[in-house]
Amino acid sequence: MLHAQNEFENSPLYKHIVTVGGSVGPSNYIGDINPRFNFRFLRPSVQVYAKKTLFPYDFSFKLNYNYSFLTAADKFSSDTMQLKRNLDFSTGVHEFSFSMQAGLVKLRRYNRVYTLYMSMGVGLFFFNPYTYDEGSKVYLRNLGTEGQFSYLPRKNDPYSLLGMSFPVGLGIQSNKRSLKTWHLELIYRFTNTGYLDDIYSKYAGFESFQTVSNSYNSVLASKMQNRSKDIDFGIRGSSRGNGRPDHFFTINFGMDLQLWRYVYKYRTKYNRIRINQKISAEDELL
Repeated sequence: MLHAQNEFENSPLYKHIVTVGGSVGPSNYIGDINPRFNFRFLRPSVQVYAKKTLFPYDFSFKLNYNYSFLTAADKFSSDTMQLKRNLDFSTGVHEFSFSMQAGLVKLRRYNRVYTLYMSMGVGLFFFNPYTYDEGSKVYLRNLGTEGQFSYLPRKNDPYSLLGMSFPVGLGIQSNKRSLKTWHLELIYRFTNTGYLDDIYSKYAGFESFQTVSNSYNSVLASKMQNRSKDIDFGIRGSSRGNGRPDHFFTINFGMDLQLWRYVYKYRTKYNRIRINQKISAEDELL
């Protein structure tokens, strides 16, 4: 019995840390209007989250809410076809996600410890693209700018304003021994929708729009589907978008605040005992 007790006392500690935090930074959309990173279209992003970290594995589970504002306009492009197309959009994106975060390597400098980590997850987000027409805000989805509400026999269904995201991130975090830690991270979000910008497939053509109900503004829909100043541009069936999903990313700087720390000792593989709660900040976690 004494041998068993000594074996238990000398077993490793398994520490669980529960934190909440927030971060701010820029966001950027990647899609038909902005196929590559462009400083001009950087807009604000903010997120709040709760996270549970397991040691000694340095593995975390994270519930996250993110708001990003996305925008882009063809008129700022250097591409001739985009300049002729002359489309633009803006949208707020509300995303709820669950992700897993794993420490990759620890960096030590000037008696400080930093952790390089990566994360992967899945999320659900809401968006609603809009533009402006003569100073008035116009939401684009209900206009069916690619003929979704036209008389065409073969047409795309109206797209959903709910989408799925698949965030992949890389970041660096300060020493987790402190009750407050900071982090800097880049999170790239792959999505399952090509309509963040309301642009995806082909032009329906001016002749395809007609009044199908009293609530449908076919004149405005026809105007928003093709805003080119070239009257020969955007004929029915010509390419309006690239047919691929849109993406967006955020670069966030933030801080975590510890709520609880728990320490477990494992007597056997299937039996654990919590031996302390709310461990002090001086408790060694590395």
